[in-house]
Amino acid sequence: MKKKRLLMAFLGLTLALGLASCGEGKQGEKGEPGSNGSDGKDGVSVVSVEKTAEDGLVATYTITLSNGTTKTFTVKNGENGQNAVQYYPVTFRNENGNFLDASFVEEGKALTYDFTPESSEYYTYEFTGWDKEANNITEPTTLTATYNHKKIFMGSYPQTEVKDESLVAKLSGLAGKLPDPENLHNWIEYDYDVYLFSQTYDKYMFFQDIDLDSDGQYDFRGVHMLKYRPYGFDNIPQTSSDRTYQKYNGYEINNTYWFKYEPIEWNVLDTKSGNALIVANKILDSQEFFNVKSSDEVDHSGVMCYSNNYEYSNIRKYLNDNLFKTASLSDNTVLNNEVDNSIASSIATTNSYLCNNVEDNLFLLSSVEAKNYFEKDEDRLAIGTDYAKAQGLFYKTNTLDNIYSSYILRTPNPNTPYFIYSVTYSGNVSENNLCSSTAAGIRPACWIKL
Repeated sequence: MKKKRLLMAFLGLTLALGLASCGEGKQGEKGEPGSNGSDGKDGVSVVSVEKTAEDGLVATYTITLSNGTTKTFTVKNGENGQNAVQYYPVTFRNENGNFLDASFVEEGKALTYDFTPESSEYYTYEFTGWDKEANNITEPTTLTATYNHKKIFMGSYPQTEVKDESLVAKLSGLAGKLPDPENLHNWIEYDYDVYLFSQTYDKYMFFQDIDLDSDGQYDFRGVHMLKYRPYGFDNIPQTSSDRTYQKYNGYEINNTYWFKYEPIEWNVLDTKSGNALIVANKILDSQEFFNVKSSDEVDHSGVMCYSNNYEYSNIRKYLNDNLFKTASLSDNTVLNNEVDNSIASSIATTNSYLCNNVEDNLFLLSSVEAKNYFEKDEDRLAIGTDYAKAQGLFYKTNTLDNIYSSYILRTPNPNTPYFIYSVTYSGNVSENNLCSSTAAGIRPACWIKL
């Protein structure tokens, strides 16, 4: 559809119609032609401008917009050909470029506009003003709203452990029989990759989701363990209690733990063209980057690659196939974004293990993004959820003032094929996180439409 021009097009009249004089004096000089306005991005345009009232030298004009709303402004005509008053249009737009309002202001005068942003199911924010001053209008002006995005809540994920004994008993009753390797009953196997000395696959962790209020959304997730999940892959018996952080975090085998699905809180890192880059406020889960530790290329679903290759990593698949669906995120809000894996994404000047760019909804931050979007180490700190700790996330319980955990980044170590970058529990960016370790967690990021 042909784009329409907003408000400014009729400025050629320069409503300094003052344009028109009163009395027999010489007619006031005609104002300079106005410039064209910007495209009406949301389809709002000017239908008509009509003089609707006149009182002496003051004329009132009414602007009718295509959305059915009207605006009025006054023009003071020059007396005996003198003192014609120039008026300029001021257009107000939202952060995403959508039309909000328009008015005319006398040259040299200021304009204020009280604006309260509409509420959203996804985020709360504070209107902080306009992108430029409007104290002395001397030309057609467009003002764009600016915000302080406080919190964004989008999607839900199991996070806080249920401690209420009566609720735990109720949920366990609804879950039915406990799973075992031969019969899962109503439970689902996590399908985690764990190998023993014999290199045989071992079933040992299960989950079940419960929709307690029957509204079509899961409210609680149960986790049951027959063996401990190891924090890495090597030649030590993998499910022994000294090779896991689950027991260290207070989660014992042969027990069932319940976690409440809660809204995911996100932090805004950047905004561009009505979109926002956001990252989860907490560490939501604990998963390995790659399920193999090797100095050589390995066969990953028919592709030979190193274990720090993000394109073919287990974590990339987990983010977009598992976490995205579990969190009930929407393609209508979360953008399918090109994820940069070039040298520009690495804080190292050279990196031999970089992979191709990919297109995903969810992704991990790069080492450059972790550096640039947070000014100080303490700004990068993140706390893991109870659910993440039940999966094996490490956190420093032995230090009173440190309750933080590490989380992995997508950038490969520039020198070693089985290490990746991470943000440590001290907040610094490190290049020495083992790809096959589950000790560091997941803090997913994505671009969304505002």
